[in-house]
Amino acid sequence: MADGKFEAVAASFHQVEPLVWEAVLPDNIVVPAQRPAVVEELLTGVPVPDGFEIEILGEGALVQSRGQVASDLVRFVACAWLTATPRRPTTTTPRPPSPHSTRSPRSPTGRPPRRWRKLA
Repeated sequence: MADGKFEAVAASFHQVEPLVWEAVLPDNIVVPAQRPAVVEELLTGVPVPDGFEIEILGEGALVQSRGQVASDLVRFVACAWLTATPRRPTTTTPRPPSPHSTRSPRSPTGRPPRRWRKLA
């Protein structure tokens, strides 16, 4: 745009007030003031572990799509369940090999190694 078209387009831009900008956003966009209500709506009927702080999810200064907010919720709720669920203790002692195992130390699959023919 060497002939000044870019400058003409850029000069036509003007700053608007945040409320004016928010009024023209599509319906699937969540502004920070709407986020607590959207989070509450999306979590309706979703089980969360005891002590899960839903209020924190309602905080946020970003303008996001509803899908992005839902994605954040899935991640936070899944992580909360994973940390709230007790895990079975693991043993650090390795199991001895079975006497019926067909695997050899050289072959992890238990099959004999391949014998490749020489082509030259």
